Amino acid sequence: MKPIETSETQRHQTIAESRIHELEQDLAEVRSRLIELEQQKMEAESALYERHQNLILQMKNSLSWRITRPVRWISSIFRRQRGA
Repeated sequence: MKPIETSETQRHQTIAESRIHELEQDLAEVRSRLIELEQQKMEAESALYERHQNLILQMKNSLSWRITRPVRWISSIFRRQRGA
């Protein structure tokens, strides 16, 4: 009976090793995809930051922003005096 047990044990070991190999491949694919997604996230955040900065620059260069600047300046003075 020993040879049968040994061959069955070897078969189970081969199946287990095959499954381990498949899982390692799946894990490598998941890691690769995660790195890819992190890079895409950083690119999206960078693009968003750049867009935000451009919008702020456009706003500050607009005529209405320049016209209302004295009003905002006076308002900030009153707020500082109230807080003091």
